[in-house]
Amino acid sequence: MKSRGSTKTARLYPNPEGWSVEMGKEIGRESGVGSALGKVPAGMGVEVLAASGGVMLERFSLPNAPREELIAMAQLQLEKILPYAAEEFVFELNEVRRGEEQVEVVAVAMSHEALGASAGVVRQAGYGLRGVGLYAQQLVGEGDSERGLYVWRELGRAFLAIAEGGKLLWLEGLPQVEGEEEVESELAR
Repeated sequence: MKSRGSTKTARLYPNPEGWSVEMGKEIGRESGVGSALGKVPAGMGVEVLAASGGVMLERFSLPNAPREELIAMAQLQLEKILPYAAEEFVFELNEVRRGEEQVEVVAVAMSHEALGASAGVVRQAGYGLRGVGLYAQQLVGEGDSERGLYVWRELGRAFLAIAEGGKLLWLEGLPQVEGEEEVESELAR
């Protein structure tokens, strides 16, 4: 994780077993968002990288159109397939490929409830929320290759992601199984 170098904003993000708080170069680890916030001085702004567990990715092929129209079309598609009403989720649209007639996109959606588990705690504690992102996107955005498979642990759960050009294409939380440590050590080789 690259440090922003600024001590005016703290960054909260999930780690393998809990939450990390980064202030400049100093990084602390805590069991939850609330305890991580306890390390942040009053008056400091906070950036949150939300946990991947509440994220849903959907890939669409849409008619070639300006970005505003693509966003509207994607929202209509998401409303049909997500278990939330339109006002209960937020999403970001990533363009994968643009052809003459179609645009391939990936919508990264998260319910307000899942987002509130981290960003909402920051607001309720009275900190200025300087930005919200997705931890998985941060990981794949730092990748060096055009395409990659990423495996990591976050909040006690293993995740797999496929990315292309620094954009998430697929994200899945792996079920916990017996001998998980052995599997992870094999994947790390």
